[in-house]
Amino acid sequence: MLESLFQKESPSVPKLLEIKLKNNLGAYRNEVNRIRDFSRKKVLIFEKPYDLKVILLEKISDTEYKVSIEISLC
Repeated sequence: MLESLFQKESPSVPKLLEIKLKNNLGAYRNEVNRIRDFSRKKVLIFEKPYDLKVILLEKISDTEYKVSIEISLC
């Protein structure tokens, strides 16, 4: 969703709302790319490479989280 907000203008979204969202979310614009780049890294354990598995969690309560996005590039 964040990528599409910055890539094109949507006729279904009011212009004022679009500008407000872009201003508020501008700091997170490259976050998708940073997470994707991080998930491509490998971890060396005892000289053996392992793929990383990145899971973004969504907070449900103070002690509970659920998987919102799972990134695996195997």
